[in-house]
Amino acid sequence: YMHYLAARAGMANKARIQLLIDEGSKPSTESSRAFESLYLLKAALHAAGDKKYLSDLKAPLLPSALASNNAGAAATREWERFGFYSDLRALGLILNIHADLFPNDPSVARLADAVVSGFGRSGWQYNTQELGWGLTGLGKIVSASSLSGLAPELFLGTKNKIPKTSVNQNKEWLWRVTNPAGEALRLEFTGKKPPENAFIVVTAQGIPKEKLPANVSQGLNLSREYLDLEGKPVDMSQPVNLGKIVVARLKLQNSSNKDLTNIALTERFPAGFEVENPRIGRSANLSWIDQSRLWKSDYMDVRDNSVSFFGDLNNGQAVEVVVALRATLAGQFTAASSEAQNMYDTGIIARIQGAKTTIRQAGK
Repeated sequence: YMHYLAARAGMANKARIQLLIDEGSKPSTESSRAFESLYLLKAALHAAGDKKYLSDLKAPLLPSALASNNAGAAATREWERFGFYSDLRALGLILNIHADLFPNDPSVARLADAVVSGFGRSGWQYNTQELGWGLTGLGKIVSASSLSGLAPELFLGTKNKIPKTSVNQNKEWLWRVTNPAGEALRLEFTGKKPPENAFIVVTAQGIPKEKLPANVSQGLNLSREYLDLEGKPVDMSQPVNLGKIVVARLKLQNSSNKDLTNIALTERFPAGFEVENPRIGRSANLSWIDQSRLWKSDYMDVRDNSVSFFGDLNNGQAVEVVVALRATLAGQFTAASSEAQNMYDTGIIARIQGAKTTIRQAGK
């Protein structure tokens, strides 16, 4: 990728790039990751004016792992300390380069289909590299599509024609559809034949039917308990008085048999609570807290309904995180699940069910 960027800036070392291509084309280096590297090197030569690999770049012969429409479901991932490779990320990166070199070219359709096929799971199962490269590449080819002279009509089911909501500044047609029964959508064109790289983008809003497992433990173990300021257990199934402080103590352990980096732990709490002091565990007032077990995280992010901690865990390491919550609003509340996950290896995850509680005014 460095060579590709240098070539785009007019500073390509063609001899060095060609040497790397020759070395990378040996049979012993055939792999999805090697293919990604070769594509970038060939793209660098192309950007520098050497067009010998034009056909390889426009219609790449993808390895089986990338062409099987299964790059997202069973992605090869290499999660060394600073290695974020995956098959789906490779497809997204190649799609980006293709869109830059050959804008609005029909040959991009096969790559786009492979990327879309990779995004077939729940969003939490993808890392930022896969989402960033994949969605950026798809956005490039969608924005490059030529829609002039087309007259599309959208139908819900067999006969119901959906009126257009508007046409935006990019001359894209927009529809808003209410479809509680899940009927099929059909797009028809009048006028000229649509180009092969015309796309319809569907954004769905609602409550998904798929339910995430209440409790998951894959490479990480996570548990939570609620305590009062004296360290005694609090039963959250019983009403909590307004103004009371409840301490949430989360215990996190690395059970993956390897050191883990880039761990994100998010504690979500019911909406009737506010964070009193996210670093209360370091206060002398809570003498029952074992300071040696507190997680020395790299960063903390405090939101209205959650607190997130980011850091590393050694193999077998067990840590604790303490968050103080004050009951500020009366009512019945349910929190979303809390979870810990490796941000780049989404198979390393622990999730626990969110808390349900009632907050009441004192004496009621």
